[in-house]
Amino acid sequence: MPSPRFVVRLTQREFSDTVAHLKLSRRKLEIARRALVDQSTLSDLVKDYGKTPDEINEIVQQVYDEWNRRSTSSRVPIEVFEQAIAGLPNVSRQSVEIARRALVQGEPASALAEEFGLTRQRINQIIRRIHADCAQATVVSRMTEKQFADAVSGRGFSEQSLEIAHAVLVIGKPIPEVTMATGLTRQRIRQLVSAVHDAFLAREKIPPGWVTESVTAPKDMLKAFRAAVEEKRKAHFND
Repeated sequence: MPSPRFVVRLTQREFSDTVAHLKLSRRKLEIARRALVDQSTLSDLVKDYGKTPDEINEIVQQVYDEWNRRSTSSRVPIEVFEQAIAGLPNVSRQSVEIARRALVQGEPASALAEEFGLTRQRINQIIRRIHADCAQATVVSRMTEKQFADAVSGRGFSEQSLEIAHAVLVIGKPIPEVTMATGLTRQRIRQLVSAVHDAFLAREKIPPGWVTESVTAPKDMLKAFRAAVEEKRKAHFND
């Protein structure tokens, strides 16, 4: 089954300049470099380093956040910018161009103000408005149809939750667009999407050939069983 790669991609120079300001172990630096520069898949990193998907994401996110903080105008990846713009149909072409050059290319607001004949305050308003809709590019990327189906199988998600999560995680629709289509708040949309994505992350921890089953048994027996399963799971990922 294909495994997602990280949405954000840095050059080796961008990565080196960024991590120079962070105190990370050699192992964490290697994980982040493979994710952001080499574009290794999440499942490969989980298997190679014996960490959970959440732990991998936390390491990678730390490096991305530092890069984003040190980048001019809080830059965002072009993929994230385009998704945000797709959900903002009432934004003028000029505003889109200004925001793109500031957020994606890193051009300073002062230069854009001079070129477009606008005040710097107006330029910053445009940038802030669109930047607010650029979901942080976190490192969680889209899912295939099969990954989605496997993640939600037997989980009891409502039909609405499945439709919304499928639109965002599989089709790739931006959250602002889904918000307008459903009438739900962005916070609620993110909650629904996160629930499904968390189910996917949970599956990433399951070794090949394992299955998820519900069982009723004495409490002490279940405790011993869970301990045995966890020991075997850790042994698998540490091989």
